Amino acid sequence: MGDVDRRFEIAFAQAPLGMAIVALSGEFLRVNDALCRILGRSEAGLIGTTFQAITHADDLDADLALLERVVAGEIGRYRMEKRYVAADGGVITCQLDVALVRDTDGRPLHFVSQVQDVTEQNRVVEALERAAAAERKAHAQARLDNARLAGFLEHATDVVYVTDADGFVTYASPATEKLFGRAIGIGLPVDLDVFHPDDREAARAVSARVLAAPGTTVESVHRVRHGDDDWRHIEVTSTNHVGEDAIGGVVHNVRDITERTRAARQLEWQAYHDGLTGLSNRLFLMTRLAAMVEAARARDERVAVLFLDLDRFKVINDERGHDTGDQLLVEVGNRLQRTVRQGDEVGRLGGDEFVIVTGGGADEDVRALADRVRDALTIPIAIGGTLLAVSASIGIAYDSGQTPERLLRDADAALLRAKERGKNRVEVFNEALRVAAQRRLAVESNLRRVLDHEGVIVHHQPIVSLDDGRLVGAEALVRIPTADGRVELPAEYITLAEERGLIGALGEAVLDATCAALADWRARAGPQGLPLVAVNVAARQLGSPLFVSRLAEIVERHGLRPEDLALELKEATVIGADRTTVRTVDALQEMGVSLWLDDFGTGYSSLAYLKRFPIVGVKLDHSFVAELGSDPSDTEIVRAVIALGRALDLRVIAEGVETPTQLDTLRKLGCPCAQGYLLGAPTESERFDGATRDLDVLSGLSPRPVDRRR
Repeated sequence: MGDVDRRFEIAFAQAPLGMAIVALSGEFLRVNDALCRILGRSEAGLIGTTFQAITHADDLDADLALLERVVAGEIGRYRMEKRYVAADGGVITCQLDVALVRDTDGRPLHFVSQVQDVTEQNRVVEALERAAAAERKAHAQARLDNARLAGFLEHATDVVYVTDADGFVTYASPATEKLFGRAIGIGLPVDLDVFHPDDREAARAVSARVLAAPGTTVESVHRVRHGDDDWRHIEVTSTNHVGEDAIGGVVHNVRDITERTRAARQLEWQAYHDGLTGLSNRLFLMTRLAAMVEAARARDERVAVLFLDLDRFKVINDERGHDTGDQLLVEVGNRLQRTVRQGDEVGRLGGDEFVIVTGGGADEDVRALADRVRDALTIPIAIGGTLLAVSASIGIAYDSGQTPERLLRDADAALLRAKERGKNRVEVFNEALRVAAQRRLAVESNLRRVLDHEGVIVHHQPIVSLDDGRLVGAEALVRIPTADGRVELPAEYITLAEERGLIGALGEAVLDATCAALADWRARAGPQGLPLVAVNVAARQLGSPLFVSRLAEIVERHGLRPEDLALELKEATVIGADRTTVRTVDALQEMGVSLWLDDFGTGYSSLAYLKRFPIVGVKLDHSFVAELGSDPSDTEIVRAVIALGRALDLRVIAEGVETPTQLDTLRKLGCPCAQGYLLGAPTESERFDGATRDLDVLSGLSPRPVDRRR
């Protein structure tokens, strides 16, 4: 959280007045603690509730009538006394101040309300009124009442001063000096120089209105000088009592609303800006985008959206820490603002995602802007004595009649293409990307439907011993059902699940379905049932501190043991393991779960990681198996991996066995296990034979060489 955010949160939380942001419909969007105390309700009880629901029925019509005048522009704000109904049914009398916040085009956004409990104050006023009535009955009582009034004024935090018909001060309460930073001279005229230059004419006008007729009351808001170098916001209620002998002048009740004003402005700023960079946030950016699109269409022009993110931000954030990452984002935001043209809008959506909205330029102007942005970001950024080099990928989409939300999604799709094509480049959204975006949307929608309602389908492919053809296990392979009854392969679903943060839910669903199938096979086949099932696990799953406990709960619920599962990890997962992942791996080993390294040989293939992590098996990638018997180099690679497995006591499983030649070569090389279509295709759980069986494909092949070291 940035300093601005902290100051705002402190001001909001500690504001002495009740404060709220209220939707045009009347719903409370945000409230502070003071408001909850005043109304006798919790924050959860207020958020989403309308002010209409808790307003006293006798005061509601007047409140709504004033709101309508504010929205219509007849008045800028209003102040009224109204009653609220507390949660326990009690009635609280409050002074309500309401102002309407509009956007840059003058359209209403929401109301900002300040609420002060005046129940006690009204009781004081009523007491004073009773005292005034008693004053007419007895002079002694009058002196007592005057003493009470004087004491109240002497100790009040609000300022009270009185001026006669000529504007000379006849009384000023002690709080006056605290507010203005100087005493107001009795017998002297009010010094208009104390008012802000922009407010002096308004102050003169208020004075004239009050003096125009006895009993007139005028409310106004001004800025006044405090001391020599500060301006305070004040709220003044001036009432003409010139004709009353007891007063003989205009009574000015003054309240310092500086902190309340600042808090309201901070609330409004926070609602529309990113707290870290100060750029527009998503809410304001979408409002601004809609306005720019509408204005551009009226001029027969079009708006362009540039969607960009940093190519190396995650690496920098992980290696250098979040403080460095935040400083980097702030500097990126500053550079973007210095690079764009006047009238362009720059916003941050979150993380390292930024958006630029530009209008009125030709295509080449927009492309030139994108190139300037990339050039600006390639200049190394100095943070903490270190120069950090970053680059950006940018997607561009032009307005062609779509909604602002769709325009932003189109730019995001172009950004994804830029990432896929090597990063640090610019891509423009086109029809092909539109089709791809629609496909991604359909895939995500179908995946969410499956996870929320129908559940995934898991197929299983047998893993076979090449010694005797015995079934030693199976690999669980997820399939995604579609609404029309088809079953789709998981490749694009897994990629999208990782991008959308759904990989944890998908992985858990696969584990649950796999354990359910294994328990069913064990129940049907008895002691001859399937020994174990291997399940692929993504890096993000291992990075979750809840993964181990959720896995243990699933295994126990289906009556299995951890030893019945093998988890297959990608090489990149092992190489890039952070502390959380390492702790998870250690916990899995302690549970008894086997860990296999999948697609061995296609990534880093570091022997140090085989030693560091408790890996008990490696899956030899099918790309090496495919050319066995025809490519001598692949044969030697496979021979080396098998020898490595034997030396490190690792189980080696060859993947993708599809021909007798491949199978024969693997047996000659001494490979312990294999899987592939030749040995058995992936099959639905209900049709998979979990009992021990011999495979005819091993008959007629070359005998396995005798390993005399066994």
